[in-house]
Amino acid sequence: MICKRISRLAMAIHEGWSPRRSPWMAIRRGTPKGFGNSLEMSWKLSFRVSVTKSWSEFRKTKPKKCETPHSMNCVKWAVFLTILILLPISAQSKDPSPLEVFNNPKGFPPREVYQMAHKAFYDGNIEGARLLALRIFLDGYRSQNLLDLLGAIEIKANRPVLAGEWLRKALCLNIKDSNAQKLLARLPAAPRPIPINPEQLREHFNAVTKVVPKLLARLSYSQLHFESVFDAIQRGQFYLALALSEEYEKRYPGADGQALTALCAYHLCRIQDSLQICKKGLSQSPYHPLLLTVQAFLNDTNPETSATSRPRALYDLDRWDEAIQAANQLSELNPRSAEGFLVKARIALDGLNIPEASSNLAEVEKRDSDHPALHLLQVELFSKLNKPEEAGNSLERAFRRGYHLPSVNLEAALIAASQGKIDDGKTILDDAENSQPFLDRDAYPMFVLLALMVDQLPKARKALDVWGNRMKVNSTLCFMEAFYNQKAGDSQKTLEWIRKGFTLNPNHAAFLSTLSTVAANLGDTALSNEINSRLSKTKSESSPEIPLPSVGKELPSESFSSPKRNVQFGKIRLQIPDGIQPNVVEKIQKTLSSCLNRLEGLLGFQSKQVEIKLVDPSVLPEKICHYDFQNDCLSVSSFLCDSSNVLTLLSRNYPEIGSDEKNLLSETWPTHMLTHELSHYLVCQEVKNAFKSFSKTGWMHEGLAEILGGEPEVIKRRLQFAHQLISSGTAQLLIPADINRIFSESNQRFSSKEEVALAESYLMAAFLIKRESNFAAGIGKFLKIIDSVSGGKTLDQSLQKIFNISQGEFDSGWKEAAYWSLRQGVPYEW
Repeated sequence: MICKRISRLAMAIHEGWSPRRSPWMAIRRGTPKGFGNSLEMSWKLSFRVSVTKSWSEFRKTKPKKCETPHSMNCVKWAVFLTILILLPISAQSKDPSPLEVFNNPKGFPPREVYQMAHKAFYDGNIEGARLLALRIFLDGYRSQNLLDLLGAIEIKANRPVLAGEWLRKALCLNIKDSNAQKLLARLPAAPRPIPINPEQLREHFNAVTKVVPKLLARLSYSQLHFESVFDAIQRGQFYLALALSEEYEKRYPGADGQALTALCAYHLCRIQDSLQICKKGLSQSPYHPLLLTVQAFLNDTNPETSATSRPRALYDLDRWDEAIQAANQLSELNPRSAEGFLVKARIALDGLNIPEASSNLAEVEKRDSDHPALHLLQVELFSKLNKPEEAGNSLERAFRRGYHLPSVNLEAALIAASQGKIDDGKTILDDAENSQPFLDRDAYPMFVLLALMVDQLPKARKALDVWGNRMKVNSTLCFMEAFYNQKAGDSQKTLEWIRKGFTLNPNHAAFLSTLSTVAANLGDTALSNEINSRLSKTKSESSPEIPLPSVGKELPSESFSSPKRNVQFGKIRLQIPDGIQPNVVEKIQKTLSSCLNRLEGLLGFQSKQVEIKLVDPSVLPEKICHYDFQNDCLSVSSFLCDSSNVLTLLSRNYPEIGSDEKNLLSETWPTHMLTHELSHYLVCQEVKNAFKSFSKTGWMHEGLAEILGGEPEVIKRRLQFAHQLISSGTAQLLIPADINRIFSESNQRFSSKEEVALAESYLMAAFLIKRESNFAAGIGKFLKIIDSVSGGKTLDQSLQKIFNISQGEFDSGWKEAAYWSLRQGVPYEW
């Protein structure tokens, strides 16, 4: 078509007749769709071919008019003029700028915008790529590739906190997203608030107030100050980050400070404040990258990408069977993740299947004993079993890492209101209202129920409207609407919402058991009978004999009557010296059983007989347990369960840390160290000649033991300690051979050199294990490499055979992958 238009235009100019349309329109109508885009780089060559072909046809069809020299010149001029006309077309065929696309919501097909963003990313235009990708996201489109790209953009921009958010959203769409898994493996774990006991929250605020001036004295320029806020968020010091961001706003007024404060408010679940800050900041700087990113997080109402995981998204959509399948799949891919068991526990509780809920919560406690959702579900479980004291203890533990969550505070308010403390309930209700819209999904039904309990119907109505506008209507929302309309006296709407919720999810027995009575009282006996018929098929018996998850970390074990020289419990044989009290032995026995059960699950094999010596503290003056590779002997100090002596030991080993951190470490350090040393024992049982080759495999044993130890607070302390020494020049990153030498020379006393070596071993082992698709597969291969090197193969040979990587690639790769973790003192996420 373009050829015909050119020949027609040439004839028009030569013969002096005017075409039906202007030259521009003649060419424009003859240009195929996408001509400018597809020929951006080669339009001149294509045009030359087209003109040559048109010129040949023209000569054949009009020989008489083109044979004279004058005619030839006219046609040449016509072609020349045509080229000049096409030049503006080529210029206009270029892609629009990122700003033009961003300022035109839904004005371009999302596929085309994604291609432009992808191209901008690989061209090094990070800001443009982010604008284009955010345009797609803000327009409501979701895809795995888009979220992966947004994560990669933030990694390139040196923002791991933001990158992790995007990549976890990608996994909410597809658990098996290999790109997201690989990128997340190179990033620190998701930020979690540092644990604080409820009664120490005020002291924590005072400590933050005291430390901020000292930090500000060191933050001498804006970029360093800006990065310090991100570092504090990554470490879980949310209130410190907020204090630093507010000081940044004072020092450097503008959009950057507002964006930092909005990000801190987002992590503290002060969503209304964060939205207002974003709105104000974007009115002054409409393309600020951090403000736009936080706004995208806040306004994400997609039922899948706004969830904490794929199983949780399916649970909220009332697709419970799929949620259970996804939860099992997630647990297979990542055995150390508690998320799958949390979702299964929710479903079991909502279905009034108390034994199943108890079993799943016990599994959660093995993997993440400090998870706020675990303790909130335990509160619900103990409440159903009429155990108020245990419920109160669980609520107190939920505050340790959930003091910023609206759901934790609202649960406390519901308990207070049920006990007649209406004023306390109203106070918490007013405070929680400032956090709407809730990103914490558990908060919505709690807020509505609390508002109804304290007769605040307008607040309940407002929360229901916000909830319905941000999320897809599910059975829980329907049942809350039914309770609201019952309180408001609208019987017809009450029955309508009950029926709608029952239709969406007839297995939601926890609410239906109450609402069936409501339906009967309102005269709809047919609906009540239908609900009761369904409930009769549900196992809803909850006798006191049902096994319950423990509140602490200890698992049930055999009772201990009196101390003996040798005590056998399960696979463990404990040698006990004289003079140890029976209650001490019983505590140690429970802790050992718990650690062994957990390790067997993580390592994937069953241990044989485990011989452990309980020794006097004088034998291990600087440790609470130790595995002797040469003599294949595991010794445990009787101080293992003595908190006061553990604090003394921590003060001696870590004199630089404050009392708050010391108290937190004292709760997890003994279990971590015991699991660490016990893993040495089990690995040496499984791998032949492991202890004989310790001079070659020391870093492997210690790195794996740190990973299996599994207590984030302890690993974080080691990483921070190592980073401080490396940054000051006191220590440096070592090669595996030097690390092995440090461990071989260990004299069972605390050593800063050994602490750094432990941190490096953890990072090296994690790098290799993270190369596999899931934790179990990574552990299996890592055991193979220990076996291979113990059997006489070199490290390079073993790495190439098992992990398909050379030693040179390993040496450079683990250091690059460990950058975030070591710099920010944040353990890897498994």
